[in-house]
Amino acid sequence: MQRNYNTKITHEIQQYLKLQNQKSFSAADVYHYLENNNIDVNQSTVYRTLDRMIEHNILVRFKTANSGNYYYRISDEHHNCDEHLHMQCRKCGRVMHLDCDFMNDIRELLMKQYGFTLECNGSTLCGLCADCKKQNKEL
Repeated sequence: MQRNYNTKITHEIQQYLKLQNQKSFSAADVYHYLENNNIDVNQSTVYRTLDRMIEHNILVRFKTANSGNYYYRISDEHHNCDEHLHMQCRKCGRVMHLDCDFMNDIRELLMKQYGFTLECNGSTLCGLCADCKKQNKEL
């Protein structure tokens, strides 16, 4: 018998996800959101719920290169995130898909020259997005 995970906590986390609009977030961000909304929950429950959401392709988890911390974002049903890299703005946290035809060329080059197999799942390039770069120039 399959267990039903449609709990109050799951519902509250889904409400949090609606506020994110493709921004990345940490488990601690979710926990603090719940805490600030007077929802009594253990951190372990938050992690378990996020893990289930990953298993059901609702969320994607990735590790940032600059901090080494794990972050989550809402899965995009139109992208297979295991097949391409991501770019994350170090200022605003926005995550973008790097869907380029040259990705296959890069994979082949890495394999041919270095015997290296590129695993895109969880791979994130860090930098500054166009919007944040523009804001920096305006300051």
